[in-house]
Amino acid sequence: MRIRVLIAVVFMAALRLQAADPLPAPFPPINAYSAGLGFANAAVWDDPSAVIWNPAGLGLITSMSAEASVAGRDAEWPSSWSFILSNPSGAGQSRFGFALLRRHSLDQTGEYRSFAAIMPLSYGYNRGRIPFGLTMKFAGERYDDRDDWSMGLLFDAGVAWRISDGFSLGLSRLNIAGSALTSFRRESWLAGSLGSPDSPVVLAGQVRFDRPGDREFMERNWSSGVRIDFGGATPALRGGYLKRNGVFWYAGGVGWENLESNTRIEYGILYRAEGQVERAHFLTYGYSMRPGSGMRRHLLSFRNPLE
Repeated sequence: MRIRVLIAVVFMAALRLQAADPLPAPFPPINAYSAGLGFANAAVWDDPSAVIWNPAGLGLITSMSAEASVAGRDAEWPSSWSFILSNPSGAGQSRFGFALLRRHSLDQTGEYRSFAAIMPLSYGYNRGRIPFGLTMKFAGERYDDRDDWSMGLLFDAGVAWRISDGFSLGLSRLNIAGSALTSFRRESWLAGSLGSPDSPVVLAGQVRFDRPGDREFMERNWSSGVRIDFGGATPALRGGYLKRNGVFWYAGGVGWENLESNTRIEYGILYRAEGQVERAHFLTYGYSMRPGSGMRRHLLSFRNPLE
């Protein structure tokens, strides 16, 4: 408890009580683990962020988890946040999740605020190794030059393949149908993850495409990441490389496991390669429990995304 209180006090004291600048649109306020891997998470199935990245990944999660996140650019008071719940079940059974995502961002249209209630459902095939999932999202957005909110209903779909305990693939399509809200554009992700949750090293890679074969677009939108965790009291390390719309970003982070009743705390950072003046900070804390084992894991996420 003392460690958690101390960390919270330090980070809250570092925040200025003022309105935050908008975040860049490609970086949603999810968690420090995603940020530390350069957002290469569409095939990562051992983290509750699968609820947002790929609904199929929910079908491979083995722990019941609750996670909260806040996000703010630089050292300003955060104006973006998320809350994620994931629920495990037996192989081949349906699994559900829930998330709330609030963003204050800037895209090509302008500065906007959006809110989404995310409800994914996943079902596993072949003893749960090949899950597929569908997500329904109730979403709204408001641009500064508009007086009212626009509301809509959108859907995501995804499939994953856990080839072995140490290798998985993921394919997700976000915002594929429903209301055409400006800030909820269609996205497709193809990703791979090498290494199990118990492995000391896990590698992840991901590419974005709007249509198959669009090589030029994929070369401008991809990411890769690595997790290094040797257990014990040694902090786990994260690192990654992100290219979004042709702009390069570096990613990194560190995590502490089993602090006070199996608490897990993560810190991550993203910063732009050119000039290295635009950066974001992430802190994660929360709770999870593996059914039947009594094992607990705490995880809350703070992040200051960048531009």
